[in-house]
Amino acid sequence: MNETLAILVMDDGETWGGIDGASICLITADQYNDLIDGNEDVASITPIFEMGLRDYTAAKRDDENMDHAYNQIEEINPNEC
Repeated sequence: MNETLAILVMDDGETWGGIDGASICLITADQYNDLIDGNEDVASITPIFEMGLRDYTAAKRDDENMDHAYNQIEEINPNEC
């Protein structure tokens, strides 16, 4: 069985890394503009809300059930969502 790893891919499609230690932060528009303008760096802002991410351990899985789940996902038509 292959090991599954969680990664976070940024919107540029090139920047990525493991999720352990990463955070999803809600910030104000002013904080965002300060980041864009280079007036602040990410470490210096205090987010309104921060959700920390960490690696996880997947539960033991039954490969037959996983194959069935993957087949169902492949059958989903994005235009029907």
